[in-house]
Amino acid sequence: KFNALTTLIRKSLCDLVDAVDGRVVMSEPLEKLGQALVIGMIPIMWKSKSYPSFKPLSGYINDLLARLSFFRQWTQEKRPSSFWL
Repeated sequence: KFNALTTLIRKSLCDLVDAVDGRVVMSEPLEKLGQALVIGMIPIMWKSKSYPSFKPLSGYINDLLARLSFFRQWTQEKRPSSFWL
């Protein structure tokens, strides 16, 4: 789930940069993405692949980075002694 989310975030941000630079046409989803980023909200296109969150964009990104860091440590360093079910 997180791989799909991070892939979507990366691709949509690259597409937005290309649209702003004039290399691709600014579509309606990209325009909505840009508007959401400007006002600090989680873009709708990201919510479809994301976990539920009521945080503003800055808190959401901090939380996402913390979750990804946890998974990275879990897979590369050591597993937790107990699992939440």
